[in-house]
Amino acid sequence: MAKRMEFFVLDKSFKVVDIVDEFESVIWTERFSAYGDFEFYVRASIENIQRFPKGYYLFYPDSVSTMVIDQVKITSNLEDGDHLVVSGRSLESLLLRRVIPKKVTYKGDIQIAIQTILNENVIKPTEARRKIDNFVFEKNNDLPDTSSETDDGYEFDGDTVYDAVKTILDSKKYGFRLSLATADRWIDTKMTFRIINGTDHSYEQDKNPYVIFSSNYGNLVSSDTTIDYRELYNAAYVGGSETRNDDGSTKRLVAYVPNEDGSIGWDYHETFYGGLSVQQNDDEGKPLPDSTVLNSLKSEGKKELKKVGSGITFDAEVSSTTGMVYNEDYTIGDIVQFENAYNMAYPAKITEYIRNWDTNGYSEYPTLETIVDSLTSIDDSSGLPIRDSTDNTLHSSVKIDD
Repeated sequence: MAKRMEFFVLDKSFKVVDIVDEFESVIWTERFSAYGDFEFYVRASIENIQRFPKGYYLFYPDSVSTMVIDQVKITSNLEDGDHLVVSGRSLESLLLRRVIPKKVTYKGDIQIAIQTILNENVIKPTEARRKIDNFVFEKNNDLPDTSSETDDGYEFDGDTVYDAVKTILDSKKYGFRLSLATADRWIDTKMTFRIINGTDHSYEQDKNPYVIFSSNYGNLVSSDTTIDYRELYNAAYVGGSETRNDDGSTKRLVAYVPNEDGSIGWDYHETFYGGLSVQQNDDEGKPLPDSTVLNSLKSEGKKELKKVGSGITFDAEVSSTTGMVYNEDYTIGDIVQFENAYNMAYPAKITEYIRNWDTNGYSEYPTLETIVDSLTSIDDSSGLPIRDSTDNTLHSSVKIDD
């Protein structure tokens, strides 16, 4: 039996003014540490055009994300007829509409820093026209660490509030959510901002129930695991911007970031990062000492190397009738356990969840990010090479088998 979908159209006061339950296709994406998005594909009509006005929202009770209607596009085709492509982003994208107008540095507790940013620019700004009355910051007392990632704190000058919040939380690997949903997943009258981290359901802990996707449990119908070693950089040269000396000659500082894993020979894999933004002049426009600039370049290079993945990608087909249910057993930000038939196992964070409805039926696609330094074997007997790495994104296209 096909899954019946109902999307509620909300006006600017978050009152339900319409229900959309007829469409040719929908893609609905929730994300852990960024705004989500959606796209509706429906038959074009004056009635349908009027259903999606500027400033209105779409609410789907099974989703943690409420979407902002950003665009309505009319497409015409002699064979397929006229259609509307209605698209938009989740509530978090509204923070792109506020900027931090003056240069400011936030230090110390990141939760206090983000609350301050929101208070100054959204909740209680000095300019009344910038204020959002129904916006609430909700503190998360369950975060394991809220200290600033750097002693220098976080500096912003003209950045959007969205980019500032994301920069701070990305440094701690936390996500965030701006939600209209109440505890029972119905529509609230206020927007609530909350930093999220998720729950660990992997083998790495023993407090929470395990969420396991494995062929041994009958909920992993099929899987493909690829390990690509081609761009596993472990050392880098980092080039700054070119500057001009008093005599007219030019200079470009290049910092060196050596590997930290002891690799030598062809296992020592270099790359070059250019165009990274680092401060090379002081507030008066005078050049900073070379040593200061080189240290900044080296710091940025280390950050880039941390983004290098293991080259692991994972694709799977998951049964909808056996095993774990999204938003019941696990949700965005949670850590789950994956296993395949070749003794390879690893915990991974749910960073994205995609729902897709079209003429072929309904499917769901989580995206996973490994959170361990290596791909490990269940019994250490797989014989597969082990590659140390961090921030490994597993691009999963998990199809729900009805």
